[in-house]
Amino acid sequence: MSRVCLGCGIPLQSINTQEKGYVLSSKLGDAIYCQRCYRLKHYHEKTFDALSFSNEEILEQAKKYQAPVYYFVDLLHLSDYAMQYFKQISTYKVLVLTKVDLLSFSVSLERLQKRIQELYGIQEEIICLSNKRPKMISTLWNHMCKQPSKKAVFLGMTNVGKSSFLNELFKLVFLRDAEVLVSEMPNTTQNFLTWDLKDFQVIDAPGFAYPKNNMFIDSVMPKKFFHPVTLPMKPETFLLLEDFLAFQQDLEQNSITFYGSELLSLKRVYRCPYENCQTTNVTIPAFSDFVILGVGFFYFKKKTELTILSREEVDFEIRPSLFGGHYDSN
Repeated sequence: MSRVCLGCGIPLQSINTQEKGYVLSSKLGDAIYCQRCYRLKHYHEKTFDALSFSNEEILEQAKKYQAPVYYFVDLLHLSDYAMQYFKQISTYKVLVLTKVDLLSFSVSLERLQKRIQELYGIQEEIICLSNKRPKMISTLWNHMCKQPSKKAVFLGMTNVGKSSFLNELFKLVFLRDAEVLVSEMPNTTQNFLTWDLKDFQVIDAPGFAYPKNNMFIDSVMPKKFFHPVTLPMKPETFLLLEDFLAFQQDLEQNSITFYGSELLSLKRVYRCPYENCQTTNVTIPAFSDFVILGVGFFYFKKKTELTILSREEVDFEIRPSLFGGHYDSN
């Protein structure tokens, strides 16, 4: 049986430089990473590869393991699009809310869990996780160990922290680093990878893909506390997110709050930034979030008519507010 790359899960080969899993023939005997993953790990050289699986095929393959599923999601990836795959899982499943260390200490995790269950109509257990908080890592590991099958499948959108948690598990169980490849690049894991943790087995699946890859993936995840940014808006101003999307709203006085990475460029401009662009008009109800899939979300306290301008089609959703509005006063 051929060995697989411990970064992407693709079988190692030294025949075709253009195919996935390639490694120099002189290195094939000792290599643990393919050339692409080795360069990513040591030189941060990023190659964006499409997955060989569709999202539906990932679900079907995961089902064959007949194991409990731990579905990883963070607040920036929390959406109807992400949750549709969670709802399709037919085996025992748990929602793992990752990267909670980025939240302000004033946020009640218990209330946030209940809010997520309410917004997305789920009853399943939600476990909060921060890879920087050993107690949370131990809590999730103990939960996994109680499963009679002694194995678990990790599912979730790309870049939500599955591999990072697996790396922390190795430290907890074996007191050493694993060879799990952790990267902010989407689709790092290309195939199903099986890891043995003493008498427990973890199957790490490729992350579900969005209809469109983020154009600025390195900037999407915050590096520090998840601080909302509130900007006053008038009808004559445009709000520009990177060079990716702009929008204009209709109210004379309005304040819009952005929840997302501090690394993303967000500014107001007084003329349309695009000459030729796609335009979409939507109505945002009061106390609602305008969610840009995999990037972040804007909170609108007032009902607003929004004109969205972008170079390419934008994947977005509108939902009742996760943090703002009525939730703040409950």
